[in-house]
Amino acid sequence: SMSRDEEDIGMLRGAELQQLMSMPLADTGKGENVVGAEGVPPAIIEAERKSKPLRRYRLGSYALASSVAAAQMVSVIQAGVEAWPTWNPQAVPDIGMDILVIISGTLLWRTELQNRAESLKTIWAKARTREESLKRAEAGLGDTLWTSRMRKKKTKD
Repeated sequence: SMSRDEEDIGMLRGAELQQLMSMPLADTGKGENVVGAEGVPPAIIEAERKSKPLRRYRLGSYALASSVAAAQMVSVIQAGVEAWPTWNPQAVPDIGMDILVIISGTLLWRTELQNRAESLKTIWAKARTREESLKRAEAGLGDTLWTSRMRKKKTKD
């Protein structure tokens, strides 16, 4: 009898999931420089990565779908070459669909990495702003209620 996992086509089998998890993806690596977000400290890159645990699997699924489509396209072309001069009318739509999947996977991959770079730049900018306002507050120059009270206290003394 079929197990629940094998029955559900949307589910990955254990071996496939292991392969996906061990794949070296663009989202991993210590101390890397993220394209589009250069100069962001590794601690922020790591924190952002941990906040988006599913990105790795999304990137993996895009790569897997594109790879499968490419392999399928090659097999359709191979079958056409072997059957020549007989023509398979289904070959053109099949190849077209595979090309569409490859292009979509590539675009989704790029979009995912661009979004990551934007997110990192935003987080880094906020972190720097917080750091600056903390330094200003410590120096009694901030614009918060607390720092204005501290300033008033200093002028009274």
